[in-house]
Amino acid sequence: MRSLCGLLLWGLWGWLAPAASAAEPVSGQHGRHGYALLVGSNAGGPGQADLRYAEADTERVADVLTALGGYEREHVERLLHPTAAQLRAALERMRGEVERLSREGVQSRFFFYYSGHARADALNLGRDQVPLSELRERIESLPATLSIVVLDACQSGAFSRPKGAQQAADFSFNSVERLNAEGIAVVASSNERELSQESELLRSSYFTHHWLVALRGGGDHNGDGRVTLSEAYQYAYNHTLANTAESAVGEQHATLETNLRGQDDVPLTQPALASSRLRVPSAFEGRVLVQALPSWSVLAELDKVSGQPVTLALPPGRYAATVRRGDRASRCSLVLQDGAEVSLQPEQCAAIKAREAQAKGDDRPLTRDELRAMRMAEQIEQQRIADTQDEHLLMEFGVGAATDDNDSAYRRRLTDFGFQDGRSMPLRASVGVGYRLLPNLVVGLNYYNLEANSAVRETGADPQEIAWTGHALNAYVQGDLHAGRRRLVNLFVRLGVGIGWAWTTFDAVRRDSFFPDQSPALEATGSGMEKIRQDFLRPTGFAGFGAQVMPGRFLGFQAELRYVLADVIKNDFGDRHNLGGVCFIFSVRARSWE
Repeated sequence: MRSLCGLLLWGLWGWLAPAASAAEPVSGQHGRHGYALLVGSNAGGPGQADLRYAEADTERVADVLTALGGYEREHVERLLHPTAAQLRAALERMRGEVERLSREGVQSRFFFYYSGHARADALNLGRDQVPLSELRERIESLPATLSIVVLDACQSGAFSRPKGAQQAADFSFNSVERLNAEGIAVVASSNERELSQESELLRSSYFTHHWLVALRGGGDHNGDGRVTLSEAYQYAYNHTLANTAESAVGEQHATLETNLRGQDDVPLTQPALASSRLRVPSAFEGRVLVQALPSWSVLAELDKVSGQPVTLALPPGRYAATVRRGDRASRCSLVLQDGAEVSLQPEQCAAIKAREAQAKGDDRPLTRDELRAMRMAEQIEQQRIADTQDEHLLMEFGVGAATDDNDSAYRRRLTDFGFQDGRSMPLRASVGVGYRLLPNLVVGLNYYNLEANSAVRETGADPQEIAWTGHALNAYVQGDLHAGRRRLVNLFVRLGVGIGWAWTTFDAVRRDSFFPDQSPALEATGSGMEKIRQDFLRPTGFAGFGAQVMPGRFLGFQAELRYVLADVIKNDFGDRHNLGGVCFIFSVRARSWE
């Protein structure tokens, strides 16, 4: 779900260097006057699946801020799986620090970063919510010289809608030229209609991963040893868009809002000053996958072109670098020591025939088929999260056909009195509305019409007819059994209970011609009337199972086989008739999103 980490780093440097030139190092006194509040929450609220990497991304962001961004560690507060009250209290603590600097006449910078669930109008902290309008008001009221807000959550672009702000969906250098060191800047991992995404392979959000690669040196386009705001954003924006375009959820576009004044492009990090570095030579062209050992976690994935070297700032330790050029792949084992730079020599790496870059968590490289299977599993999980976390109302409109119960005691009684099958209506209609309470549980209401049928007895010129019609309204619970890619196919079972109402009408010309020899009970209902109506109200229920096919995000189809128990009507002998039975219903299914 997410992509926020990168955003944060951008913001951090924008505020770190308010009065500095683009050539000024990213370290120094700025760290003493900058405060960061980093919030990560994996917890899902009602109808939302838990995230996996929001809190881990928060830690990674803190590491890069302190290692490469010039922040002092004691000025970076990490707030993991907080409640709404704890978040508000942390913002007040930050207010105290910023106000202290303001009273001393010192310029300050405040950086806020959130990774977790969100809806279009609020951050979701488990079952708590913090409205985006409240969050923005609290941050804008801080007396900081520069505030940076980075949101890595679904629909987080909705935060950026104030009057007078400049918003750019696709960040460019022209946008950067409007930046300066005073005001507020907001970066969101997706626009107000999109879903941000996590990557099972990367163990991170897509945007965070690419943003951190950029800040570690992958985005240093001009090779000056620094990564500026424009370089980092362009690198992360392009790579995130390229990766998510191939995912089951769809493309993800980061958004930028700037309301700043003064300075042009600002540096975010300075990989050249890192304690250990990995250098990829300028002549190399291909893909480089860098993984930390022994965890095999992915720290960088570069698609490099020849002509310019790339230097990545990495912590000291052991690494595996897998390089691919076309169908050929090889792997090097590397050791980065503190204070040293190691140059990758692809020609000295050991060939790994028919292997690709390893994803994670294993001490052997993965085959092409294994990688493809892992990517498919990642897409399935992302689709499951995307389709449940913000799904709100579910609606269905269906038609179908049903079988009649021709052997009920009620029908046998009519046959005994000489009645034969008359006109019938086998079609069924169904209309339902549901609410996804949990990722695999839906509750709702369903209306459907019951049997409409009749029986006729010929009595000369004036035939007699008994007709009946029924309807039902049931509350139901639905359990989803995810099968395959949830956007395409989902199996479900349903149980419903409710109320059914029906009526019978009896057409007879004269009482003395209606059952003259027997059935005093039915005869008594005639009373010489031409039409007699009787109403019934009884409990009903149903059990069903079926499949939902959702080729689109908002619209799909549903097929259900249902057994309905609705013995609503009876005659004066106490014989009942089930107006339900077995029915097949085909529906159009729609869903709305919060």
